Amino acid sequence: ISSHVHYSGTREDRSSRVVETIEFTTDRGQTVRANPVVSDTGTVDRSGMSVTVLHDRDRPERFIAPQNGHGISARVPVMRIGFGLLFLVVIGIIVNGGRMILGQLPFF
Repeated sequence: ISSHVHYSGTREDRSSRVVETIEFTTDRGQTVRANPVVSDTGTVDRSGMSVTVLHDRDRPERFIAPQNGHGISARVPVMRIGFGLLFLVVIGIIVNGGRMILGQLPFF
């Protein structure tokens, strides 16, 4: 593995992520050197390390190299969805509570 940091966004709102280039040989003897389709490593630099690669047998250039070696973790997307739903519920409660309060005032 080799890796580099990729920066994106504007100077005020800048984010970074580690982009890995991985080289492996398939069970059919084909050498592949590419970037994983999806990465769950965040900012972990795994340069020079050996990692487990899961690839499509017919299209080996489409692969993942999960941090845990078993599969891409769904924890982060599930947490984002959960926080988004929680945010919507809280906003709904605030809006509904505001309507109830305004409904009880004599001039509304």
